[in-house]
Amino acid sequence: MRLRKRTLIGLGLLLGLAVPWLLGGHGVWRRLLDIPAAVFALAVGFTLLGWHCNAGRLRLLVGSTGRHMGQWHAFAVAMATDFGYMASPGGAGGWLAWAWLLRRHAGLGTARSLALYAADRLLDLLFFSFALLTFGLVWAFATGGARLGWRVLLLLAGMAALGTLAWLLVRYFDRLLRALLWTLRLLRVSPRRRWRLARSLMEFHTGLGVVLRLPRARRAALAGLCVLHWSLRYSVLYVMVRGLGHHLPWAYTFVVQLVALYAGQITLMPGGSGGAELVAGALLVPYLGRTDAAAAVLGWRLITFYWYLVAGGLVFWLLAVPDTVRLPADISGSGSRVTAGGTLPPVTSFMAFSALTTP
Repeated sequence: MRLRKRTLIGLGLLLGLAVPWLLGGHGVWRRLLDIPAAVFALAVGFTLLGWHCNAGRLRLLVGSTGRHMGQWHAFAVAMATDFGYMASPGGAGGWLAWAWLLRRHAGLGTARSLALYAADRLLDLLFFSFALLTFGLVWAFATGGARLGWRVLLLLAGMAALGTLAWLLVRYFDRLLRALLWTLRLLRVSPRRRWRLARSLMEFHTGLGVVLRLPRARRAALAGLCVLHWSLRYSVLYVMVRGLGHHLPWAYTFVVQLVALYAGQITLMPGGSGGAELVAGALLVPYLGRTDAAAAVLGWRLITFYWYLVAGGLVFWLLAVPDTVRLPADISGSGSRVTAGGTLPPVTSFMAFSALTTP
């Protein structure tokens, strides 16, 4: 099983390089080197600032449970969570890394951690819904790309349907829980397992309710950090295009990345490798040409995929060492020794939720 996972990750790494090479030919490497080093440094700076924004969001969410997490500790957890997302098929490892790290380093239970994760993903879903509606329609219909405009509307409808489903789950939680337990009883699931599932779901619902009842100022801060994080992360392709000497509207590069990363989820490859490069290249070729489009895509993925794997993987390893970890007082907020909190139960529904809501 472990060999299979390594093979999948290795295949994803190769696809991420092979697709741009097949699209742009041998000239893609020369054009990639033509991008100034300052552009790559700026793109890395965007990712670091984005991780700090996510760290701020994490601190606000963890603070809603009455616990404290320092900025640099939250920064490390944000990096490690992105690594878990990038290194797993369909991004399914993101929620697992988040829950396990919060359990280990913040003392939060699995259900409460997943409640915070759900609230974080729902916030992202709202942002992308409004951003896709605004940028997609303005660009598509203003430039006469009506066919692409309808595709954007279709994707937006799917995202809206997912958001509506999530709202219904929260709104009619009691009825759905009773129906689920009744179904499990008909399937002759043992009372002990039904009770454990009901307890976990109740804890999850309680934790989500805590987040939804946050003060307006804290919710506004969460929304602001969300917008800033994704604006920074989705500026990487734009600066790569500018580094190659081309100019495209920032809104268009935003839509390209969003559509490409969602398409990459269909491949079920780590980080959407292969599919994301193929779709992004296809959307850029009409404006940049094959070679420059491939170079821009490769530079974009070097930062938002390979850099996330390298930097996030190192931090994940440091946080996940088997021995206890001494956290400095200015990081953990308490300077106490934190130990591993046990194993995580499988919550497979969050795999699909994470994969569908996070590009």
